[in-house]
This record gives sequence, C-alpha cells and structure tokens, in this order.
Amino acid sequence: METFNLVVPSMECDGCERAVTKALQHVKGVMVVDVDLAEKSVSVVTDGSIELQQLVDAISDAGHTVAA
Repeated sequence: METFNLVVPSMECDGCERAVTKALQHVKGVMVVDVDLAEKSVSVVTDGSIELQQLVDAISDAGHTVAA
C-alpha cells in the first residue's frame, strides 16, 4: 500500500469535495480517499500500483488543480 497526500487549493465547497472524491475513486488501484475540505487536502491510499501523475490527472479531469 502507498499513501499520497495532496493539496487541492481549488476545492471550496461540498460539490468540489464530491467531484474530487468520485474522480479519485474511479482510478484503478485506489483503495481509500479521505478529503479534508477545510484544509483543502486529500489523502489517497492505493494498492501501490499507481503513479502520482494518475491521481493528479484524475483531479484535473474533475476540474481542479493540485498544488506543487
């Protein structure tokens, strides 16, 4: 298992949280998605088969950006 902690500064509402969560849950190998809207952060637990860029791309496809 591998955990990625990401900052998504564009998440500002419950709808944003749902969009990011749903996008990440559709990435094969994602096991757990934990979003903290107040901190604008996302913790993603994977099975170890995922590269960070796959998660960034999924968030981008949902209309949000990941801070560098």
